[in-house]
Amino acid sequence: MEELGSTRNIARIYSPVSGETKEFYYRIPTTEELTEYSSNLFKRKGRKMQNKAIETRIRMAKKILTGFHDGDFGINKKPISSDPDSPDYYPQWLRLLEEGNPGLLSAFAFHVFEGAKADEMPEEDDDDDKDDDDQTEDDDLPPLSPNSGS
Repeated sequence: MEELGSTRNIARIYSPVSGETKEFYYRIPTTEELTEYSSNLFKRKGRKMQNKAIETRIRMAKKILTGFHDGDFGINKKPISSDPDSPDYYPQWLRLLEEGNPGLLSAFAFHVFEGAKADEMPEEDDDDDKDDDDQTEDDDLPPLSPNSGS
């Protein structure tokens, strides 16, 4: 069930730096933030368009990110936490994350702001009961022209 208004939504993002999947906590962006995000990805400067996607993604990620799974990040080989109640709490966790792996913040924002997808297609059954005849309906169509069959 999707909990509307929750600040503890979870996004799992793969980090190519560590080769691990990281778990981010975030709040759902407001309508104004969605509009701000999409309208700032590209800017017109004179007759040219400037790509501002990375900086926009990082800025917007910082607005909605509320934390991360304890132990997913560390500094000086010690884990840090975004949870103020944790003994490993690191107050500047967001700044550290932006400086240490801005690409991961960008990927997180892309996932949240642009990553919505429609329902996935159901997987096909791999039943052995299928016909051995692998013909499709297209196999029964005549050639488009007299020369196309040769």
